[in-house]
Amino acid sequence: MPNLIAQRPNLVACISYVTIRYIPGYGDLRRYLVPVVSDFLQGVFDIKLPDIEDEIVAMQSLIILYVFSRSSAVERNSESPFMNKLNFWAIKATCESFATHLNLHRSADAIKREIESGRVFKRTDHCVRKYLYWLWLYTTSHKYLFFILEITLIY
Repeated sequence: MPNLIAQRPNLVACISYVTIRYIPGYGDLRRYLVPVVSDFLQGVFDIKLPDIEDEIVAMQSLIILYVFSRSSAVERNSESPFMNKLNFWAIKATCESFATHLNLHRSADAIKREIESGRVFKRTDHCVRKYLYWLWLYTTSHKYLFFILEITLIY
């Protein structure tokens, strides 16, 4: 764990930020993490990522925020015990933009090349992880779109 904190501080900050939401009494720590995570969101495109694993970890960090942040469409302010929180739509936009920045939408091409070469690949291979992140992001993004349209039509 100490290595994870030293080597992947943004990932740890994002995990901590979303986890603390469910632990009573840690509002001060969550408020402390808001600017840390906000700085990560604002600077993720400026971070010099030396290798593909660092890119994937940055994407994982964004996905963790995306999954566990609640949409303002489903959570009213009175339901949130934290007045100082990150905006879901900013997280969503950053996550989707970063995925495009990493060309995740082209990850199927890498999978196709691997299949054509006859190479057997594993779930942990970078090309597989990127492809799975893209599939998840695509389906999640469309789910929110249909959810918002449904809410709009109901009310």
